[in-house]
Amino acid sequence: MLVAVFYGFPVFAVAFALVRAGLRRFRPQEPHPKRWALLTAGLATPLLCWAGVYLALFLISYYPHRSFNPSGWAFSPDTRYEMVDELRDSRGLIGLDAAQVSALLGKPYYQQATSWEYSLGMQPGFSIDGEGLQLEFQDGKVVRTSTHQN
Repeated sequence: MLVAVFYGFPVFAVAFALVRAGLRRFRPQEPHPKRWALLTAGLATPLLCWAGVYLALFLISYYPHRSFNPSGWAFSPDTRYEMVDELRDSRGLIGLDAAQVSALLGKPYYQQATSWEYSLGMQPGFSIDGEGLQLEFQDGKVVRTSTHQN
């Protein structure tokens, strides 16, 4: 309720002022400009509030998707999440052996006999955990990749 008052009332007031000014300028002969401005602002306010919240959430959670390059992967481990989608979608890792993966991605931060894990950094948004890329090996070759929160 309090959010609606603090966010909705200013949006309504601005919408009302803009519609009323537009009516005065473009339709000076309109007999009831305040009524039309109230109606229009009242209908537009929920839509404008929803659009504002949606835009804010989009801006908070947005991050660029970059093409994978080995030097960017090696020198900026905190922003690897920007490259991981392209790396996984191209399926360039499936079928590589451990030496090829190590040459491409470097040393993993966690390594077992059948799986390796690389830190991807922390994506913008509401997550407090970092992301990880897990590579699963079978017969010495990568058979599956997955991302998860650490």
